[in-house]
Amino acid sequence: MKDKKESKLNYKFLIMIAVIVPIILSVSYAYFLARVSGDNTVIDGNATIKKNVYGGGNYGATGYGNKKTYNPSKTEILLAGGTINGSVYGAGNNNGAGNYAHTITSGSGWYQTKIEFFNINSQIKINSGIYGGSNVTGIVYGSTELNIKNGKVSSVYGGGEGQNTFVRDNIDVTIGTQEEGPNISGNVYGGSAFGTVNATTTSESTNSKTVNVTVNNGNITGDVFGVQKGDASSTPKVKGKITVNINGGTIANVYGGFDANGTPENEDSVYLNGGVIGQAFGGGKNTSQTNTNIYLKGAQVDYIYGGSNQSGLVNITNVYIESGNANHAFGGNNLGGTCEKTNVIMTGGKITEG
Repeated sequence: MKDKKESKLNYKFLIMIAVIVPIILSVSYAYFLARVSGDNTVIDGNATIKKNVYGGGNYGATGYGNKKTYNPSKTEILLAGGTINGSVYGAGNNNGAGNYAHTITSGSGWYQTKIEFFNINSQIKINSGIYGGSNVTGIVYGSTELNIKNGKVSSVYGGGEGQNTFVRDNIDVTIGTQEEGPNISGNVYGGSAFGTVNATTTSESTNSKTVNVTVNNGNITGDVFGVQKGDASSTPKVKGKITVNINGGTIANVYGGFDANGTPENEDSVYLNGGVIGQAFGGGKNTSQTNTNIYLKGAQVDYIYGGSNQSGLVNITNVYIESGNANHAFGGNNLGGTCEKTNVIMTGGKITEG
């Protein structure tokens, strides 16, 4: 059982990978725990982490408390240099983070995990993924925030990795700034890989919580998804509203929905405000959903589809052409699947080839 005094502590976790002194540090796994009094873990910019970095613990909970009088805990990871050969997790390996007695409406709002990824000398590199939540299992009793400003990353997930990971409240993933952006060789997911977001169980009802993905800048050679990945054996869940905002950058494909498996249970909206995009879909890649909404509002897009890409049933699709340019616009799916009703509404912009 967790010590009562320890459970009352307001934890703050800070991992700083910064250019401080020219020392090469090699670490297999990194689990960091620092109290809010100001203890920081600093790793030199020439450091090499052989495997993973965790904002929380291995099996133990971090910042845990069961009374609303306890201050909300917060996990922060600041990445500013070095090479990480594994992944980065905002929470723990086999447990989560946060105070379960607090709800999103009981205070002014906070993030239980927060990852800031930026580099001082453009040499930082993460060879695997960045996750806002836990690795194998665990609940984040709060929200997650990821700010990927520049550097080189393989993939980004707003939630956790495993099927038994949960993020109770909101997710915010922001890629790049107006001035600069990262190079992402894989995909960006607003949700988890295989877990659940906007809830602490898979059976909860839909709610007004949110998953927001915003791309301001950068080069993404993979895809951007509004929510989760999924696979043949895992059907991840999202209970809140999904919003994707593309304001800039160069992106291969943009999806409002899931990747390999899963169906949104709530609203889904994609806004193409800027940037250069190969293909944009209101739906998912190989998945179904009820309704889709995709808006062209200033971006340069080759193909726009109201539905999904390779497969999936979509009941109603809505494509809004308001400004910007697209070479082709389709109300339905791309390669396979079915759309029962499609709507393409053009009030501005330009469609080159129809």
